[in-house]
Amino acid sequence: MAEGTAQQAVRYLEERLRQTGLDDARVVLFGSRATASGGPESDVDVVIVSSAFRDKGLFERARMTQDVELSAIRQFHLPFDILTMTPEEYSGDSLAAQFVRASAVPTPAPRGRTGRPRQS
Repeated sequence: MAEGTAQQAVRYLEERLRQTGLDDARVVLFGSRATASGGPESDVDVVIVSSAFRDKGLFERARMTQDVELSAIRQFHLPFDILTMTPEEYSGDSLAAQFVRASAVPTPAPRGRTGRPRQS
Protein backbone atom coordinates (compact mmCIF):
# COMPACT_ATOMS: atom_id res chain seq x y z
CA MET A 1 0.00 0.00 0.00
CA ALA A 2 1.40 3.39 -0.92
CA GLU A 3 1.99 5.76 1.99
CA GLY A 4 -0.58 8.13 0.46
CA THR A 5 -3.18 5.40 0.78
CA ALA A 6 -2.33 4.94 4.46
CA GLN A 7 -2.89 8.66 4.99
CA GLN A 8 -6.17 8.42 3.07
CA ALA A 9 -7.24 5.63 5.40
CA VAL A 10 -6.40 7.79 8.43
CA ARG A 11 -8.47 10.68 7.08
CA TYR A 12 -11.31 8.31 6.23
CA LEU A 13 -11.33 6.87 9.75
CA GLU A 14 -11.30 10.33 11.33
CA GLU A 15 -14.19 11.54 9.18
CA ARG A 16 -16.28 8.46 9.85
CA LEU A 17 -15.58 8.58 13.61
CA ARG A 18 -16.75 12.20 13.74
CA GLN A 19 -19.92 11.20 11.91
CA THR A 20 -20.62 8.70 14.68
CA GLY A 21 -20.21 11.33 17.40
CA LEU A 22 -16.55 10.92 18.36
CA ASP A 23 -15.93 14.59 17.56
CA ASP A 24 -12.47 14.79 19.11
CA ALA A 25 -11.18 11.54 17.60
CA ARG A 26 -7.65 11.68 16.27
CA VAL A 27 -6.29 8.76 14.28
CA VAL A 28 -2.53 8.23 14.41
CA LEU A 29 -0.72 6.01 11.91
CA PHE A 30 2.19 4.11 13.46
CA GLY A 31 4.25 0.99 12.91
CA SER A 32 5.75 -0.28 9.69
CA ARG A 33 3.42 1.63 7.36
CA ALA A 34 4.28 4.88 9.15
CA THR A 35 8.02 4.28 8.97
CA ALA A 36 7.91 2.93 5.39
CA SER A 37 9.52 -0.29 6.58
CA GLY A 38 6.53 -2.52 5.89
CA GLY A 39 6.13 -4.99 3.12
CA PRO A 40 3.14 -5.69 0.90
CA GLU A 41 1.63 -7.99 3.55
CA SER A 42 1.94 -5.47 6.42
CA ASP A 43 -1.19 -4.36 8.18
CA VAL A 44 -2.12 -0.74 8.84
CA ASP A 45 -1.47 0.11 12.49
CA VAL A 46 -3.48 3.01 13.88
CA VAL A 47 -4.46 4.28 17.28
CA ILE A 48 -7.72 6.17 17.77
CA VAL A 49 -7.29 8.81 20.47
CA SER A 50 -10.47 10.22 22.01
CA SER A 51 -11.64 11.57 25.34
CA ALA A 52 -14.83 9.56 24.79
CA PHE A 53 -12.87 6.43 25.79
CA ARG A 54 -12.40 7.66 29.36
CA ASP A 55 -13.89 5.24 31.90
CA LYS A 56 -14.65 2.73 29.12
CA GLY A 57 -13.32 -0.81 29.00
CA LEU A 58 -11.75 -2.53 26.02
CA PHE A 59 -14.99 -4.10 24.79
CA GLU A 60 -17.04 -0.92 25.13
CA ARG A 61 -14.40 0.99 23.16
CA ALA A 62 -14.51 -1.72 20.49
CA ARG A 63 -18.30 -1.37 20.26
CA MET A 64 -17.89 2.39 19.85
CA THR A 65 -15.57 2.01 16.84
CA GLN A 66 -16.51 -1.32 15.25
CA ASP A 67 -18.78 0.02 12.48
CA VAL A 68 -16.14 2.52 11.39
CA GLU A 69 -13.42 -0.13 11.50
CA LEU A 70 -15.45 -2.51 9.33
CA SER A 71 -16.24 0.30 6.92
CA ALA A 72 -12.51 1.09 6.53
CA ILE A 73 -11.70 -2.56 5.87
CA ARG A 74 -14.38 -2.69 3.16
CA GLN A 75 -13.30 0.65 1.69
CA PHE A 76 -9.56 -0.05 1.52
CA HIS A 77 -9.47 -3.88 1.38
CA LEU A 78 -6.61 -3.90 3.87
CA PRO A 79 -5.95 -5.45 7.27
CA PHE A 80 -6.02 -2.90 10.09
CA ASP A 81 -4.69 -3.22 13.61
CA ILE A 82 -6.54 -0.61 15.63
CA LEU A 83 -5.85 0.47 19.21
CA THR A 84 -7.98 2.88 21.23
CA MET A 85 -6.57 5.29 23.81
CA THR A 86 -7.62 8.32 25.77
CA PRO A 87 -5.45 11.43 25.36
CA GLU A 88 -3.94 10.67 28.77
CA GLU A 89 -3.12 7.09 27.79
CA TYR A 90 -1.56 8.27 24.52
CA SER A 91 0.69 10.77 26.27
CA GLY A 92 1.45 8.41 29.16
CA ASP A 93 4.40 6.18 29.95
CA SER A 94 2.95 2.78 29.09
CA LEU A 95 4.97 0.56 26.79
CA ALA A 96 2.20 0.65 24.18
CA ALA A 97 2.02 4.47 24.20
CA GLN A 98 5.80 4.78 23.95
CA PHE A 99 5.90 2.36 21.01
CA VAL A 100 3.10 4.15 19.18
CA ARG A 101 4.67 7.58 19.64
CA ALA A 102 8.11 6.34 18.58
CA SER A 103 6.89 5.23 15.16
CA ALA A 104 3.93 7.56 14.62
CA VAL A 105 3.41 9.85 11.68
CA PRO A 106 2.56 13.33 12.99
CA THR A 107 -1.03 14.24 12.27
CA PRO A 108 -2.70 17.61 12.58
CA ALA A 109 -4.95 18.27 15.57
CA PRO A 110 -8.55 17.24 14.92
CA ARG A 111 -10.77 20.04 13.72
CA GLY A 112 -14.15 20.80 15.19
CA ARG A 113 -17.20 21.75 13.20
CA THR A 114 -15.93 25.37 13.07
CA GLY A 115 -12.79 24.27 11.22
CA ARG A 116 -10.56 25.33 14.11
CA PRO A 117 -8.29 22.85 15.89
CA ARG A 118 -10.01 21.29 18.91
CA GLN A 119 -8.62 21.64 22.40
CA SER A 120 -8.01 18.29 24.15
